[in-house]
Amino acid sequence: MLQIGVKSEFRQNLGRLGLFYGNKTQVPLTNFQPVLQWSGEESKNLNVQIKAVDSTLDAGAQIQQMITAECIDSFSGKH
Repeated sequence: MLQIGVKSEFRQNLGRLGLFYGNKTQVPLTNFQPVLQWSGEESKNLNVQIKAVDSTLDAGAQIQQMITAECIDSFSGKH
């Protein structure tokens, strides 16, 4: 079982998110690769930097992945 938590902070057009991944099993998770994706249309309006995480999440351990985002233009909500 994988537990995922989020802590976020936003100021004007800037945001910072911390994603927490917790391995609730008694065995390590190997080849662990969280992938975040969004549509090409959305990526035109958003500048995102994602910190990589280790590919092994030890049993009972928790790791944090930091994400910073800058909204460059308004989103219309239309697709």
